[in-house]
Amino acid sequence: MAQRRCDQTMAYRSWIFPRDPQFQAKAAVVLDLYQGFYQGQPLGPDDYVISADEKTGLQARKRIAPTQPPGPGRAGRVEFEYERHGVLAYMASLGHPTGQNLWNMPVENRHCVLP
Repeated sequence: MAQRRCDQTMAYRSWIFPRDPQFQAKAAVVLDLYQGFYQGQPLGPDDYVISADEKTGLQARKRIAPTQPPGPGRAGRVEFEYERHGVLAYMASLGHPTGQNLWNMPVENRHCVLP
């Protein structure tokens, strides 16, 4: 299953090219999980696949003046100055295959551990 999908994915040219010689084997495990299999066996009703990711270093900024919409004969105006409000890290998890958002949390200036 995963072998075919990896081969199809690799057919596209991209500036991101896996340099790990074991990439295909590692990716196969993940692709099989997304399709509901682990080590060739279907996942049971009590098995779950959860994807978790984080985006760190997001600057929390607020424009000092509201954006002005375009008007007759005038382009819209966007304020270029802003106030800084620290740094955020955004973390989320997604359940497969339902796509249900299981958990997300903006974390402000501190570390957070998944439950």
